[in-house]
Amino acid sequence: MGHEVTEAVLDFFQSGCLLKKLNATLVTLIPKVDRTSNVLQLLAYTTEGPSFKYDPLCKPLKLTHLMFADDLLLFCKGDAQSIMTILITFSTFSKSSGLNMSKGKSNAYFNGVNEALKNEILQVSGLVQCTLPFRYLGIPIKTTRLNAQDCAPLIAKRLNKIRGVRARKLSMKVGLS
Repeated sequence: MGHEVTEAVLDFFQSGCLLKKLNATLVTLIPKVDRTSNVLQLLAYTTEGPSFKYDPLCKPLKLTHLMFADDLLLFCKGDAQSIMTILITFSTFSKSSGLNMSKGKSNAYFNGVNEALKNEILQVSGLVQCTLPFRYLGIPIKTTRLNAQDCAPLIAKRLNKIRGVRARKLSMKVGLS
């Protein structure tokens, strides 16, 4: 999706026309301000303290987040202290930058967390619980390894795009002959 959006935006600046198929709100994925590094610096500082614990699967890489455009996926151990550390970090970032988390677009995903703790985290954070697996940019996000079946829809979409590009190029060549 990111490459397609980039192509459409560059095409817009060259031609002055936005594809009808493209929802114009997608253009807002381009960061308006460069403050994302600030929250990542805060996260890096916060994760060094004793109040933050890594998700067991993320600990070997010290993985706390994945970012794409204006989306941020955060990972931590499912304990109240780690969640509160992240929420306090976000609160600090919001106060200093004026940017806020969109709770209507934000969700919490749990794996191996007891119900009482889930309820406490959801109540404190104001987030809504969703279930795994879910798809992000066409890729399934789950706690186990991806297999061919998980990626089949994404692969089919890419193959269709490649076939479409080839067909357009072929028709252009035929038209030039």
